[in-house]
Amino acid sequence: MHPQLNSSDNTQSAAVKMTNGFRSVGWWFLVGGSIICIHPIVILFDPQAPILVNGSPTTDLNTKLSVTAFGLFFPLLGAFLALTPRKKLERLFASFIRWSRTFARGHK
Repeated sequence: MHPQLNSSDNTQSAAVKMTNGFRSVGWWFLVGGSIICIHPIVILFDPQAPILVNGSPTTDLNTKLSVTAFGLFFPLLGAFLALTPRKKLERLFASFIRWSRTFARGHK
């Protein structure tokens, strides 16, 4: 017969599972996002290169900056998830799980 786990053990084991999953997703975001954001960075530094916005080509710098910023979001998020130390992510996810359980209990 297995001993019953208390809520802190359940929270910790759920945090470990979330950490493993989010770290693997982080590596995918880091690799895939890096590949995706190469082209907008090249276009950003070429003043004559057009970018399509709603079907019409434009060389506006602000449009190029927004496309590049959107593309950089994914590798930055991936780097955070993949390269942050495991213990820090576990603490972050454990506190999130405790917060979400408290929130869900109060609004049933």
